[in-house]
Amino acid sequence: ADPQYLELLSVVYVLLGLWVAVFILRYVFKLRKTINSRHPLIGGQMIFLAIVILASMPLAIISSARPYFEEGSIQFEKGYIEIQFLVDNSVSQWMKDLFPSRIEKSIKEISNLVGENVIKEGDRVGLIVFNRVAAPKLRLTTDLKALVNRVSAVGQPIALTGDAAPWGSDLAIALETVYQSLDRQDKRAEGNPQNWQPSRRSNRIVIFFSDGDYQLDDRDDPEKTYRKRVNSAVAELNKRGLEVYSVGVASRNKVPLDSILKEYRKGKDYDDNLAKEIKGQVTSLNTALLEFISRSTGGSLVTT
Repeated sequence: ADPQYLELLSVVYVLLGLWVAVFILRYVFKLRKTINSRHPLIGGQMIFLAIVILASMPLAIISSARPYFEEGSIQFEKGYIEIQFLVDNSVSQWMKDLFPSRIEKSIKEISNLVGENVIKEGDRVGLIVFNRVAAPKLRLTTDLKALVNRVSAVGQPIALTGDAAPWGSDLAIALETVYQSLDRQDKRAEGNPQNWQPSRRSNRIVIFFSDGDYQLDDRDDPEKTYRKRVNSAVAELNKRGLEVYSVGVASRNKVPLDSILKEYRKGKDYDDNLAKEIKGQVTSLNTALLEFISRSTGGSLVTT
């Protein structure tokens, strides 16, 4: 039910590796045996650590993830919903035409859905954040506090050097990641059958926060596949019954993209090449693609 806790199992692997390393060191540097001497390789402390690492911690982590069988007693009751949040965190989302900024406005709106009890206990929520790449930050879970914590960590970086990902948005990757991430989770929940196929869900939706400042333009795409990938992703969402409800987070006033540089130090947080590259570029609310995606999947569009 709460699969994000399974990520903590990686800590167990690290501790197990340390335990093995200590065992090897004890073996290499073991004392020579003398009459009536006792120098066991595995003493009481090592046995205790093995119990903690190999038994207690994995069991605690797995129990926190709340495993269940579909035929068991834990079932979704009528009225429970599953919401996959999709949040654009490209540079245009850092603009401050909405107070305090577009991305912070998005974060606040998501947190309010939990705080105002719109999303209720028993509902499941997930989070995907994207720009030129897309990353699932939270698998579907009933842990609403985890959603608030993960989405609160989204925002502007400390510096603008070294990472080109925020300087663009790949809508195709974002939509592909939505259904692919849900498919992987559903397949695991069903025991990873070989002939698994996705099914339609009547209680699952996508809420998409973005300024919509995209173009389905193939001019920079040598293989001319970008538009096809977006349309294909929309078709896959429809196949799964995933309605997309878009929230346009921006004003219709054109905002210079280089206004974000005022918050950073020239020469340290960004260089002249970046300033020259984005000079003259503007961003504003564009509802065309947001409306297309929502309408095509049976959802709707609202603006803040």
